[in-house]
Amino acid sequence: MLQAQLLGLNELSGARVRLVRRAPEHAAFFFECTQDMAFMDLYRLNQSRCESEEQIKNRLAKEQETLPENLKRYEWVIERRNKPGEPIGLAAIADYQRPHQRGEFLIGIKDKAAQKAGIALEASLLVLDFAFNQLELRKLISFVYGYNNYSQANTLQLGLTQEGCLRQHIWHERHGYIDLYQNGLLEPEFRDNKRLARLSSRLLKRDITAKAPKPIPLSQDYLQKAQAALDKFTNGTH
Repeated sequence: MLQAQLLGLNELSGARVRLVRRAPEHAAFFFECTQDMAFMDLYRLNQSRCESEEQIKNRLAKEQETLPENLKRYEWVIERRNKPGEPIGLAAIADYQRPHQRGEFLIGIKDKAAQKAGIALEASLLVLDFAFNQLELRKLISFVYGYNNYSQANTLQLGLTQEGCLRQHIWHERHGYIDLYQNGLLEPEFRDNKRLARLSSRLLKRDITAKAPKPIPLSQDYLQKAQAALDKFTNGTH
């Protein structure tokens, strides 16, 4: 039986982590993240930090009524597979532009132990897989704050290219004027990236850079015979 699945609603599953669409039950974790200044300054500097947990819960409940594509963003919480229901980080493809086949990649791991265990890498591979193999993006971009050298180095290790540095592009009350690195990964570069092929084969047990073959359309003769067989079965004449 053929099944249609709406993009962004199902979890993205790896060997050690899974990414689940953010929902009202994650409100407490999101509130905790917004109150963690150090975390949010690295993940999303301009994220509102004034919402109460109840306000976040109501907002997430409202988002559940809208498809991610219409929200123009796909956002997940990251969990360990052996501890479902205990979020350890956030991931997203934000500012999704379908006409341009482009989206912005974000990831942040709040759990300190998970940061050292390579969880962010596995989660990043899941997002890249989704971006290029399900959303079929032409380009994935990433913006990194100039004071976050660690994240910029990891971004380049994932195969993104630094396309520019927007000098003193953002002003923030705690950081002053901030440089902003702009990085990008094109779909052909993703397909040709041998390092991503090796990493995903080892961590996810599949090569995410391999393009799935296009489905072969069934012939009209085959469809007619299949319909006839189905009609015969449903009419009780088998």
